[in-house]
Amino acid sequence: MVPSFITLDGPIREARFKFKLNGTPDGIVHALYVISGRVDDTGEASDCNITQEDFVAQLARNNVIFRIPTPLFGARLIEMIPDNAIRANRKASTFQKAAVGIFGHPKVLSGAPNNGSDGSITLFGWKAQNKSLLAFSGEAYNVEMGITNELFQTERDETARCQFATVPNDVTNTDGATGLGTIGAIEKFAFFMRFLAPPTPSSNKPGGAKSIAKGRQVFTRIGCALCYTPTLKTSNTTVAALRLSILA
Repeated sequence: MVPSFITLDGPIREARFKFKLNGTPDGIVHALYVISGRVDDTGEASDCNITQEDFVAQLARNNVIFRIPTPLFGARLIEMIPDNAIRANRKASTFQKAAVGIFGHPKVLSGAPNNGSDGSITLFGWKAQNKSLLAFSGEAYNVEMGITNELFQTERDETARCQFATVPNDVTNTDGATGLGTIGAIEKFAFFMRFLAPPTPSSNKPGGAKSIAKGRQVFTRIGCALCYTPTLKTSNTTVAALRLSILA
């Protein structure tokens, strides 16, 4: 059954529950579909007894929260911002930021596959829990699509009668005939994200160039640019097209 909040014209949504049945906080991503009970089931999943979440009841209790996945355009440029640039940006204009209530700190996590214990800054995913686009890809494959992989090797639902494939589902093909045929899907998706160009700002819409320039000035004057940093620079990355680029 297609949940009521998934429509043909979008948006794509993640569904989380605020609370579990026992009243404790939940917050994890819940699967939208299961393989049992499908109208096109040929019998393979007939012994799989997992059931779809009761989204109708959860919605009636106002217990569902949504998240629209983050756009990925220009993500490689974000990935290549040096940590010291992020930390320096945080320390810049301290008094001006405090005056308008801007505060915070970089997100640093420990534990693979995020950033281990090296103290570096994480950038991607919900609340920036992933260090790199590859880690982001591995988690997305597992959480969003239910495809285990070499970064996330454990099935989210391990009901024995519902396991029809080896784990992890997606792996490096060491017998691949070509380089492209060797790497797994999460690496291919990471490459795809890394080469998505950022959107090009319009120079005349909406309102014309003069209106856009005035809006930019107001944005800076009222303090928005203290939080939404107008310009950052990438590092000396191995990809020449992304090396020392200005991210604006």
